[in-house]
Amino acid sequence: MKRIEFNTGWHFKLEKDIDWNCGLGFAKYGEASGGGARFLENNNWEEVTLPHDFALYLPKDRRANTFAGGRPVPYYSRFFLEEHTVLDELYSIGWYRREFDFNPEWKGKRIYITFDGIYRDATIIVNGVFFDRHLSGYVGITLDITDHLFENEKNSIAVRVDATSPEGWWYEGAGIYRGVYLDVAEQIHILPNELFIKSGIYGEVDISLKLASFSEGDEVETLSLSVLSPSGECVANTVIRSRLSAGDEVTAHARLRVNSPLLWHPNSPTLYTLRIEGTDVCEEKFGFRSFEFDAERGFLLNGEPYK
Repeated sequence: MKRIEFNTGWHFKLEKDIDWNCGLGFAKYGEASGGGARFLENNNWEEVTLPHDFALYLPKDRRANTFAGGRPVPYYSRFFLEEHTVLDELYSIGWYRREFDFNPEWKGKRIYITFDGIYRDATIIVNGVFFDRHLSGYVGITLDITDHLFENEKNSIAVRVDATSPEGWWYEGAGIYRGVYLDVAEQIHILPNELFIKSGIYGEVDISLKLASFSEGDEVETLSLSVLSPSGECVANTVIRSRLSAGDEVTAHARLRVNSPLLWHPNSPTLYTLRIEGTDVCEEKFGFRSFEFDAERGFLLNGEPYK
């Protein structure tokens, strides 16, 4: 699976400043309008690079709650200001848009988009079609957008971000405040966020993964798993095989052991790499370490007290 940073080339505008009415297109022809339209002239939008926090640029009110950065947000205004105006209702919603071409190398592959963090309530629109809602400011989201892309036409992704509701007792900002990535995978691949590695300080490595097949027929997928040391040397390996039919998702497990592993520590943050080769290739870094709390010795890292 190939990961592509998708943080440049975005445009931003507050919803209150968008001329066209913003609709999600649930009626009749089903295409979004306004900020979510498939094609939109956005020369008057601000070009931004993600991560981006649009709360930083909003008008401030010293009477407002500092958790919201002193910005005019309806929720906080109701509780901390004597009154709130119509403008308050409009400042907490913003739109992000990005247009891009379909890379010929993506043909026949699966395309995922990952948002590591959006604050807060996000509506995601792909090529003018409502795709998904995401209502957490602190949990990322990964979407398979393959079947909604056009190979020989311009593609667009729009994200409506409503930061009205609070989620924590601290400054939370507003917008797409973490990175965005495209993952390009083969027809048989490990699903995003479905590879788990559990390691112990004596070298044991337990692996769980979920394979998906988007191919048309039955397949036997052979995966070669290797643990690479920090210097790139293979220190453990094994092979697992799974039979998949079209549309199948199969969970597979493996266990490896690394002799005398170098332990992770803040003073020497040693990481190993798990490399999985099959129809697709996947790599993930991990480390070996232990931690515990002891009533007499306090916090222990790798069996030793650590302040």
